[in-house]
Amino acid sequence: MPHAISAEAEPPLRCMHDDLECMAAQRINAVVARCPSFIEQGSRYKFRWLEATPAKRFSHVRWTREPGGDITYIGDQIEYQNAFGTYVQMTYECDLSIESLKLVDVRAREGRLPR
Repeated sequence: MPHAISAEAEPPLRCMHDDLECMAAQRINAVVARCPSFIEQGSRYKFRWLEATPAKRFSHVRWTREPGGDITYIGDQIEYQNAFGTYVQMTYECDLSIESLKLVDVRAREGRLPR
């Protein structure tokens, strides 16, 4: 189940290897720097961000596969324009390697996160 993260929280210097919130907070800048351009490229036409602050575009996190492994950052703050010119809200996920801080995968699908 995804956990909410706080972009304002100051991450501690050291995290336990299975502390998802701590590990995610320490690596949020890597995701913010790398992921949005790939999310934007997923739109065939135009797109528009609903959240101007990049760190707030990723509201949830989860382990990609297992605790202590890669982290999936999740958000729903973008709309893609479809062929009819209508904007559709999308949910996106970015998998980040916690070791190399490189993106492993980026996905987007129509819809919003549950509130």
